[in-house]
Amino acid sequence: MLVQNQVDQARELANQFKKQGHFDKLKSEILSRESNIKTKENVTVPGSLETVLKNVTTSIVKDMVSKDEDLIFKNRGSTSALLEAQLLKDDYKKFGEGKNGIELNRYLQSCINDPDLYETIYKELAQLVSKENIIVTNTPNNSQ
Repeated sequence: MLVQNQVDQARELANQFKKQGHFDKLKSEILSRESNIKTKENVTVPGSLETVLKNVTTSIVKDMVSKDEDLIFKNRGSTSALLEAQLLKDDYKKFGEGKNGIELNRYLQSCINDPDLYETIYKELAQLVSKENIIVTNTPNNSQ
């Protein structure tokens, strides 16, 4: 019963974190910061992560359409689903193809594993815990 109560509290805390816009704020910060992401040829691609993703996605979609022009004439919904599936499968492998391919999964992992991000999330959660009267048994320092 104690474990279930902790799970319920964790879910409630996560829900409050999202409802108050903290998740969206962090996502926006990651997307808008200068990416310094590199191509396979070790060339730094200028721009924010959002700009880089838009440009690479545009290039990938143009390439896919040039290989299969029937994509243009298919139902918009099914075409979108097909393109999205191709972009997201195998840990964003499609983004790494070609001479200007980027290692998106590696870059995203480095963003997610950033100690500053952990600290920001921890501080926001700690503030929510104090507001919601939720008891936290593990902290970043003693949970690992």
